[in-house]
Amino acid sequence: MEVMNSLALALAMEASKSLERRRLRLSQARPRLCYASTFVILARVTVAINVGLVVPVRDLSGSAGRKTALNQAIPNRWELIGGKPVRLLVVEDEDRLSGILKSKLGDVGFTVDIAGSAADADAALELINFDAAVLDLGLPDGDGLAVLKAARRIGKALPILILTARDAVEDRVAGLNAGADDYLTKPFAMTELIARIKALLRRPGGVLGITLEAGNVSLDTVGRELTVAGSPVRLSRQELAILEQMMRRFGRIVPKAVLEEKLYGIDDEPDSNPIPVHVHHLRRQLEAASATLAIHTVRGVGYILAETTA
Repeated sequence: MEVMNSLALALAMEASKSLERRRLRLSQARPRLCYASTFVILARVTVAINVGLVVPVRDLSGSAGRKTALNQAIPNRWELIGGKPVRLLVVEDEDRLSGILKSKLGDVGFTVDIAGSAADADAALELINFDAAVLDLGLPDGDGLAVLKAARRIGKALPILILTARDAVEDRVAGLNAGADDYLTKPFAMTELIARIKALLRRPGGVLGITLEAGNVSLDTVGRELTVAGSPVRLSRQELAILEQMMRRFGRIVPKAVLEEKLYGIDDEPDSNPIPVHVHHLRRQLEAASATLAIHTVRGVGYILAETTA
């Protein structure tokens, strides 16, 4: 087993370095990561996953991989000890619109990845377990309906909202019959799109609740409002996102890598060691508001949110 783990670690580190070089070349030619072009590199790391190592996708594309060193072979997967972040895939080939969508959806707390073609979307959906997707139908290399059908064919049950200029009744019927969970036509109101995505995630089995409560702390995940003992407390977007993940896993370890996944998409390059800084600020805010919760650090692993003892 030691030999297998060493081999897996070596393969993962080699893949990380190779992907970093490829990302640099891609960033100079195109502002978005091409999922299809990196599929082979990422696939090599499945060897490490199969022998029980924790290998988050973000760890292969950014500084998180170097810092966590594959989380030192923590025996449990993320799902077993910390759950997964709320992550959206936006499939849209128009650069200006995709940039607006990433910015506005990010502002309300989602981590957003962009795919600009059917090939990129297919590869992204196969590689990553997204919580929901927003899908354009008119893509440069194929029809979005083919992407939708392929996702359902390989067993992807995530909510998918079609966002398209095709507004005929027969187009809507075709999209919904192909497996879409919702259908919104362009032009659209951003507030309506956000509301529809949140409604999909609130459905039974979805990942988005409405109000989270622990101790004297209450977090409205839709309105992004925090109250402590009934009084409002203002937090930054990053602090709210971290607190939400901790409240959803109250009393359990939330790995640092999970928080990085929640805050940053594939294309984002976080500042050096940002999570401890945000957690430090969050601790101070909770203490100043007399919250009956405390954030405990599990050195080398992550954090636990628990009630304070009297």
